[in-house]
Amino acid sequence: MEAYSFKLLQLIENKTIVFTMVWDQCSKSMRIQVKGTDGYDSAKDACDCKWLVMTIRAISLGFESSKARILCLDDALEFLMNLRQEGLSVDDFSKAYIAALLNYEHLGGTITHGTAFDSEVEAEVALASKQDEDSARKKAIATVRDKVIGTSIIKRSGAKYLPLRKELANAYALSNDNYPTDLTAAIRVLNTYQAPSVSATPNPNRPRHHQF
Repeated sequence: MEAYSFKLLQLIENKTIVFTMVWDQCSKSMRIQVKGTDGYDSAKDACDCKWLVMTIRAISLGFESSKARILCLDDALEFLMNLRQEGLSVDDFSKAYIAALLNYEHLGGTITHGTAFDSEVEAEVALASKQDEDSARKKAIATVRDKVIGTSIIKRSGAKYLPLRKELANAYALSNDNYPTDLTAAIRVLNTYQAPSVSATPNPNRPRHHQF
């Protein structure tokens, strides 16, 4: 109990320090916008560092404002759906994608597409005991989310990965689901993938030069 109490006090102290550090780095205009965001008072009292960082990130991308919440959600979803790798490295693109995704989820959106994967989730829950149903459901939803992220990253990768996307699509048509299961796997695939070399095919209409 003493060890637990000590760690709890450390956590509270560290959260206060981190919250203050992040807040001190905000500009005056950013602080005004954060203070005007729903949930600020409770987040400040609890030193909710995650809420603060997510809110700052959302404001930076223009998703938190005085406009209707449904429009903020729609803007965040549109930004996420239109995001493409072109001009970015794999690492920078993955970071940009996750940042956009977290903003969308921060506003209340879900990347797991509503009830689309309920059957898969329930199948995992059915394998768990009654006592572990809640944890099994959370784990199954997290697994689906990871799969969606991995597949979405591949879908939005650059033009150089077009052969890869075709390979994955053809394999899936043959009942071989080779799409990455999470973000880490997707990054590994993109970083290690080598596009097939294109062999030059002779043009029958091209005049030939004979050597004598």
